[in-house]
Amino acid sequence: MQPLLSHGVLTKKQPGAKSCKLNYIITTLEEKHLPEVMHLQKCITQNLPSQKLLKPFSHEFMKQHLGHRGIVLGVFVEAQLVAFRCIYFPAVEDKEWNLGIDLKLPEEKLPHVANLQMVCVHPDFRGNALALKMNRIALARLREIKTHYHVCATVSPDNIWNIPVLLASGFCIARLKKKYRDKMRYIVYQNLLKPMSFQLGHTIKVPLDDLDTQIGLLRKGYVGTHMAKRGNISPKVTAASFNLIFQLPLPKRPSPVRWNMLHVWHLPSSSEIRQHLFLR
Repeated sequence: MQPLLSHGVLTKKQPGAKSCKLNYIITTLEEKHLPEVMHLQKCITQNLPSQKLLKPFSHEFMKQHLGHRGIVLGVFVEAQLVAFRCIYFPAVEDKEWNLGIDLKLPEEKLPHVANLQMVCVHPDFRGNALALKMNRIALARLREIKTHYHVCATVSPDNIWNIPVLLASGFCIARLKKKYRDKMRYIVYQNLLKPMSFQLGHTIKVPLDDLDTQIGLLRKGYVGTHMAKRGNISPKVTAASFNLIFQLPLPKRPSPVRWNMLHVWHLPSSSEIRQHLFLR
């Protein structure tokens, strides 16, 4: 039995009846839990409002997460698996799963990339911040390991549930591009060794569904840091109901301000900002 990582009390939703309080535990899963993991994944993916939101993993790929290529955290209630979060250590040359390649990390940094991959929470147990709790435990585990400190994840721009959870976990949106057979995905990132700070006065709000403007800001060196409601613009909650907040990172060690031949101050460019952000 793996050691207990966390425990507490959560609320279970019961259609047609009062919600009830139940004890839960969070632990590290083993290969013997693979059937339960696959069953919960199927339960989630079959009931998504859009199949574009989440790419299900194959039996063999999920098995890698439970073995030498990853770690899977699981939430149990009365011996039932009700949620899990996958951590994956991609191969250096894996262009699909090593997201450091997408972020143009230098080659020597690619062995230190870890992904927060699949996260699933049973519908009866949503609203308990289980995804956020598992993210925090996953990041704490990576800090303990000390070998994988460039942490990435992907999320659909339409996944209005998981985007704020990732941002609240300390990630920022670093890129927006097509992944996994032409599906648009945010690539989120954080450096566990060197957290970001941001320049004052460089904050821009963009509608969550305005992808073109977001891509333009990302190319200029901005990153997405928060998600906020736009107001009651529609009774149906969609991506159009939210804004993304973009900020300009402040390098920890900015390029020295220097004089050029015309005695004009030189300030760091957007490419230099991105270099300080990722290449450490």
